[in-house]
Amino acid sequence: MWETKPFRDGMVAATPAAMNAARRVFRSERSLRGLTMAQARAWLKTDRRNPAFKLGKPRYDFEDDETVMVLSDGRDSIRLVAVFNDAGQIIRSWPEEYMTLMVRDLEE
Repeated sequence: MWETKPFRDGMVAATPAAMNAARRVFRSERSLRGLTMAQARAWLKTDRRNPAFKLGKPRYDFEDDETVMVLSDGRDSIRLVAVFNDAGQIIRSWPEEYMTLMVRDLEE
Protein backbone atom coordinates (compact mmCIF):
# COMPACT_ATOMS: atom_id res chain seq x y z
CA MET A 1 0.00 0.00 0.00
CA TRP A 2 2.99 2.30 0.40
CA GLU A 3 4.66 1.75 -3.00
CA THR A 4 5.19 5.08 -4.79
CA LYS A 5 6.31 6.35 -8.18
CA PRO A 6 7.81 9.72 -9.17
CA PHE A 7 5.19 12.32 -10.00
CA ARG A 8 5.98 16.02 -10.48
CA ASP A 9 8.10 18.67 -8.83
CA GLY A 10 9.80 16.12 -6.59
CA MET A 11 6.49 14.63 -5.43
CA VAL A 12 5.58 10.98 -5.52
CA ALA A 13 2.23 9.29 -6.10
CA ALA A 14 0.87 5.87 -5.24
CA THR A 15 1.43 3.10 -7.78
CA PRO A 16 -1.50 1.14 -9.24
CA ALA A 17 -0.53 -1.79 -6.99
CA ALA A 18 -0.65 0.47 -3.91
CA MET A 19 -4.05 1.82 -4.91
CA ASN A 20 -5.40 -1.71 -5.37
CA ALA A 21 -3.98 -2.76 -1.98
CA ALA A 22 -5.73 0.22 -0.37
CA ARG A 23 -9.00 -0.76 -2.05
CA ARG A 24 -8.71 -4.28 -0.59
CA VAL A 25 -7.80 -3.07 2.92
CA PHE A 26 -10.33 -0.25 3.01
CA ARG A 27 -13.15 -2.52 1.84
CA SER A 28 -12.87 -4.64 5.00
CA GLU A 29 -14.74 -2.55 7.54
CA ARG A 30 -14.24 -5.22 10.22
CA SER A 31 -10.47 -4.78 10.28
CA LEU A 32 -10.69 -1.31 11.86
CA ARG A 33 -13.78 -1.79 14.03
CA GLY A 34 -13.07 -1.02 17.69
CA LEU A 35 -9.82 0.85 17.00
CA THR A 36 -9.19 4.49 17.87
CA MET A 37 -7.91 6.89 15.20
CA ALA A 38 -4.33 6.50 16.47
CA GLN A 39 -4.62 2.72 16.55
CA ALA A 40 -6.12 2.63 13.03
CA ARG A 41 -3.33 4.80 11.64
CA ALA A 42 -0.73 2.62 13.40
CA TRP A 43 -2.38 -0.55 12.02
CA LEU A 44 -2.37 0.99 8.52
CA LYS A 45 1.31 1.92 9.06
CA THR A 46 0.84 5.52 7.96
CA ASP A 47 4.32 6.21 9.35
CA ARG A 48 5.71 4.28 6.36
CA ARG A 49 4.45 6.97 3.97
CA ASN A 50 7.14 8.46 1.74
CA PRO A 51 7.80 12.05 2.96
CA ALA A 52 7.62 13.26 -0.67
CA PHE A 53 4.02 12.00 -0.92
CA LYS A 54 2.00 15.23 -1.01
CA LEU A 55 -1.14 13.96 -2.73
CA GLY A 56 -2.74 12.60 0.42
CA LYS A 57 -4.97 15.60 1.11
CA PRO A 58 -8.73 15.22 0.66
CA ARG A 59 -10.38 17.08 -2.20
CA TYR A 60 -12.75 18.79 0.22
CA ASP A 61 -12.30 19.91 3.80
CA PHE A 62 -13.55 17.14 6.05
CA GLU A 63 -13.79 16.82 9.78
CA ASP A 64 -10.40 15.74 11.08
CA ASP A 65 -11.88 12.86 13.00
CA GLU A 66 -13.59 11.15 10.07
CA THR A 67 -10.77 10.80 7.52
CA VAL A 68 -8.39 8.05 8.57
CA MET A 69 -6.23 8.19 5.45
CA VAL A 70 -6.13 9.36 1.83
CA LEU A 71 -4.11 7.72 -0.93
CA SER A 72 -3.70 9.15 -4.44
CA ASP A 73 -2.04 8.11 -7.69
CA GLY A 74 -2.14 11.69 -8.97
CA ARG A 75 -5.37 11.21 -10.87
CA ASP A 76 -7.63 9.25 -8.54
CA SER A 77 -7.83 9.28 -4.76
CA ILE A 78 -9.21 6.89 -2.16
CA ARG A 79 -10.32 8.30 1.18
CA LEU A 80 -10.90 5.98 4.13
CA VAL A 81 -13.77 7.41 6.17
CA ALA A 82 -14.72 6.26 9.66
CA VAL A 83 -17.53 6.84 12.13
CA PHE A 84 -16.58 6.80 15.79
CA ASN A 85 -18.59 6.07 18.93
CA ASP A 86 -18.48 8.21 22.08
CA ALA A 87 -15.42 6.27 23.30
CA GLY A 88 -13.50 7.28 20.15
CA GLN A 89 -13.59 3.82 18.60
CA ILE A 90 -14.40 3.11 14.97
CA ILE A 91 -17.84 1.57 14.58
CA ARG A 92 -18.01 1.77 10.77
CA SER A 93 -15.59 2.62 7.96
CA TRP A 94 -15.75 2.73 4.16
CA PRO A 95 -13.70 3.91 1.17
CA GLU A 96 -14.69 6.84 -1.04
CA GLU A 97 -13.07 7.26 -4.44
CA TYR A 98 -12.87 10.49 -6.40
CA MET A 99 -10.81 12.21 -9.08
CA THR A 100 -7.99 14.34 -7.74
CA LEU A 101 -8.28 17.93 -8.90
CA MET A 102 -4.58 18.50 -8.37
CA VAL A 103 -3.72 16.75 -11.63
CA ARG A 104 -5.69 19.28 -13.62
CA ASP A 105 -4.07 22.11 -11.71
CA LEU A 106 -0.59 20.70 -12.31
CA GLU A 107 -1.26 20.16 -16.00
CA GLU A 108 -2.27 23.79 -16.57
